[in-house]
Amino acid sequence: MNVRFGVLGPLRIDGGQAPGPAKHRTLLAALLLSAREQVPVDRLLSVVWDDRPPASAESVLRVYVSALRKVVDGIRTVPGGYLLDVEREDVDCHRFERLVAEARRARAAGRVAEAADGFRAALGLWRGRALADVESSALLRAHGVPLEELRLTAQEERVELDLQLGRGAEVVGELRALVGAHPLRERAWVRLIEALHQAGRRSEALGAYQEARRTLVEELGLEPGAELAAAHQRVLDGTGGRVSPVDELPPDISDFAGRRPVLDWIAGMAGERASAPVHLVLHGPPGCGKSALAVHAATALERPDGRLYASLGARPPGAVLEDLLRS
Repeated sequence: MNVRFGVLGPLRIDGGQAPGPAKHRTLLAALLLSAREQVPVDRLLSVVWDDRPPASAESVLRVYVSALRKVVDGIRTVPGGYLLDVEREDVDCHRFERLVAEARRARAAGRVAEAADGFRAALGLWRGRALADVESSALLRAHGVPLEELRLTAQEERVELDLQLGRGAEVVGELRALVGAHPLRERAWVRLIEALHQAGRRSEALGAYQEARRTLVEELGLEPGAELAAAHQRVLDGTGGRVSPVDELPPDISDFAGRRPVLDWIAGMAGERASAPVHLVLHGPPGCGKSALAVHAATALERPDGRLYASLGARPPGAVLEDLLRS
C-alpha cells in the first residue's frame, strides 16, 4: 500500500506538491495528524499561530482552509472545527503506529523474525525528522516529540530482536550512529555493547561501556544504571545476552488530552503506593475512548517487570489466557 501523505520527514503529498506557505503546511499537518477526527478551531488556531493567534485569526483560518482545499481533497467543515476525511492508513505516521503495534504483538507471540521485519517496515516509513518543515512548536511538542520517541524505542526494540536472531555484527554500525545521536540514551549503549559482544569484539564492547560511563558522568553526574552495568558485567564474565521484560502495550496516541481525574485515579490506585495486586475497571459507552485511556494510563506506569495487553472481544477466555501465558 502506498502512503499518500507524509509527516515523518518534510510534509509530503503523493501525486502533488505540499502547500508552500508555512502556515498552510502547519494547518495541513494538524489535520493529517488527526485524520478522520474532528479538530476544533481553537486547537488549529493554537498550532497555526503557536499559541499566539491574532484577533483576526479565525477569519484568516477560513482563508487558509479554502486554499488547502485546492490542494487536498476531503477537508470538511464540521461543527466547531474541521476534519480531513482520508484513510488513516494513507498517512505515514498512523501507518507507522499500526506497524509498531503489530510488530509488538508478533514479538509477544514469539515470532521474533516476523516482529523484526515488522519494526523494520515501520521504521522504513521515516524520511527524516518528524514534521521537519512545519514551523509550529505547539504541534512539534504535541506530536513531533512523541513520534520521535516512538521511533527511537521501535529502533531499539528491533535491534534487540536482531540480536536474538544472532545479527549482532550487522547492527553495530547502526548502533554507533544511534549512540552518537543520543549519547545519554543508556538503552542504546546497552544494545551496542551486546552487539559488539555477540560479534566477538570484546575489547570494543568494554571500550563502549567506558565511553558510555564517561559520557553519563560528565554530562549528568550519574553512574550507569543497572541495565548498562549488567551488560558490562556480562562482557566481563563472558556470558550471553539478556531476556527483556515483555511490553505488549500498543503505541500511545500522540495527542491524548483531558481525562485528568480518571488518570489521577488510576495512578493513585495502581502506582508505586499499591502494595497488592489491583484490578481497575473502566466503563462507558462504545467509542468514548476507554481503550485509548487505558493504554495512555498504562504507558505512564512504571512496570520494570513488563506489561501484558489482551484484546478480549468475542474470544474465548481460554485463548486469551493461553496468549498471556505464552507472553
